[in-house]
Amino acid sequence: MIKQYTKDWLTHRSTLYILLEDNEIIGSVEVEHGNDYNRFHSFYIQDDKRHQGYGDMVLKHVLNDIKDIISLTVDKDNENAIRLYKKHGFDFIYGFEVDNENLIWMENK
Repeated sequence: MIKQYTKDWLTHRSTLYILLEDNEIIGSVEVEHGNDYNRFHSFYIQDDKRHQGYGDMVLKHVLNDIKDIISLTVDKDNENAIRLYKKHGFDFIYGFEVDNENLIWMENK
């Protein structure tokens, strides 16, 4: 089951999607909504629940809920996450470095 909560901030709105199994949180993702953007933050699936389709389930739900383009950043070495995002229509936009971390900016089309 996926529950969602929306909070209005001064400059944007955020929606938190929480993935529950037997009333326990096993994953979540926050999407920040600005005037002209939507951005994933902190996508997480519990370690022992990974590779079981939960990431797919959450992404499908979010993409069905938000019809506009969503952007995200991911560590360039996180091959599993990149593969998941590509499977759901996200494309590489550009790479960059922040605080010695090599990141990739991706967007869905």
